[in-house]
Amino acid sequence: MNNKNYFYVLLDFSLILTRSLFVISKGKKVGEYTYGELIRTCIWTINKVLRDYGVNGRKVVLIYDKWDESIGGYYTSYLLGGNYKDSRHYIDEKIFEDMKNDPAISPADLEKAEWELYQNQVKQTAKYTMISELPKFGIGVIGQDGWEADNWAFLLSCELYGKTDLPSLFVTKDSDWKYCLSPGTQYLRLPGKNETPEIITYDEMYYSIPELIRDQGVGLYQYKALLDSFGYGHNDLRKTVKPRMKSEKVILEYLSGDYKNITDLELFEKQYKTFDIFSYPGVEEARNLINNYLPRAGRLGTVPEFRSFCRTHNIPGISDSYYSDFIGKLDQKLYCE
Repeated sequence: MNNKNYFYVLLDFSLILTRSLFVISKGKKVGEYTYGELIRTCIWTINKVLRDYGVNGRKVVLIYDKWDESIGGYYTSYLLGGNYKDSRHYIDEKIFEDMKNDPAISPADLEKAEWELYQNQVKQTAKYTMISELPKFGIGVIGQDGWEADNWAFLLSCELYGKTDLPSLFVTKDSDWKYCLSPGTQYLRLPGKNETPEIITYDEMYYSIPELIRDQGVGLYQYKALLDSFGYGHNDLRKTVKPRMKSEKVILEYLSGDYKNITDLELFEKQYKTFDIFSYPGVEEARNLINNYLPRAGRLGTVPEFRSFCRTHNIPGISDSYYSDFIGKLDQKLYCE
């Protein structure tokens, strides 16, 4: 892939964490890997994007999901009464202790739960250490209570459009982010082993919308909102159309005011409303972060400072020259703290 220049390289932090955790934990038992090793592997992955995939970014930023305890999760889940991504389960200490006290739980299941618990603990410690510390070393972070990363992706596309001299790049494996593009943002699917990196542009995605739907004035993000709200997506939103209905037909009917193939119009409208990012709590604060904080946040710490950070968190395998080469790729003018 030929080198391409970008203003921001915006990485899916959840993907970076999950992918790196898989690498360091594969074939290992509880206690045989550490959060410091996970931080190291995340930094390796971030640097690999710039070094190996032909991506020149003036600033690197991690976008992360942030749980809001006050509403019991993400704002989307709150709007839907918890009926969102509710097939996903997370082992914490309380659940594990309850399992230990349950005679019906087999030793094999308990061992598996302990392994998952340790994974989660390592992941959370690494995540919040990086959120706190990496902005000192050239890697920005952005997140907000109740917001998921793809909420940020859409808002970033809206806010950055026309404001920078270069496009910005999303790096993820989440296909939903492709529908968050604007002419000012592009998409790189983080490649796996033996895969070729490929950049996807807004125009490519826009013209993938069926022509009859485009002719109705439906934009890229709205198209995705309609698909998911009818239950054609992968985020556990409920199906609201009759079985075996083609998405194009249902969308065109809906746009014309024909609801005969919708099984639950109220639920559809509730799910559709979750895509109205500009009505989310904290949206003005999020816009301020993008427009006023992001262009100056963070700094490029010295080599001794980075070495001290690595010692404190037992992060192996990152040399002084590796760190210097990494921050040497970035634009010092965008790190002003």
